[in-house]
Amino acid sequence: EMQPPKTNTNIIIPANKTSKRIDCDVLIAGGGITGSAAFRYFSEAGKKTYLINYEHGSSWRNIGGGRPAFSVPEIAEIANQNQEIFKEIQKHANIHYKALEASLAWSEGYMVDKKDFTKEISPYFNPDLDTYQAALITMNCWQATPGRVIEYIRNVASQNGGVLLENARLLEVQRTDKGFMALVYN
Repeated sequence: EMQPPKTNTNIIIPANKTSKRIDCDVLIAGGGITGSAAFRYFSEAGKKTYLINYEHGSSWRNIGGGRPAFSVPEIAEIANQNQEIFKEIQKHANIHYKALEASLAWSEGYMVDKKDFTKEISPYFNPDLDTYQAALITMNCWQATPGRVIEYIRNVASQNGGVLLENARLLEVQRTDKGFMALVYN
């Protein structure tokens, strides 16, 4: 529940620091691939958008990629739609969209039984792990370089009026009678 009881908020700022109030339409906390994409699309839609990112840049885990050959149709469709977005980005900025292609030496695609994981996937795979029953190896796999993708989509947002606050922290969020109030340390 985000609704606090009706109380006055007292914010104590050290004497050598300053604070200012900024009104915005959208505040995004977290500059990973999802936060940065939301930053881009809200900014392009004309919303006054702020992205606060805890550190500078993005994590290597913010990979842009997908495997459209999933057996679950909904996930395959998401991967296909994302692939179209990344193809469009590649037209404007070199994000190394086909980075995985050089490392692939697989056939068109085949299933690997759990008993063959150490042989087919990795000799270091834990044979006692019960999470996976089978694996699909396929040529239909794509990836883009994370830092280049994040940089491009954040630049698009900034060119459309979005404001990026690096090395910032979201300290608190409260619901008010006019929306939400966020306390951000920048």
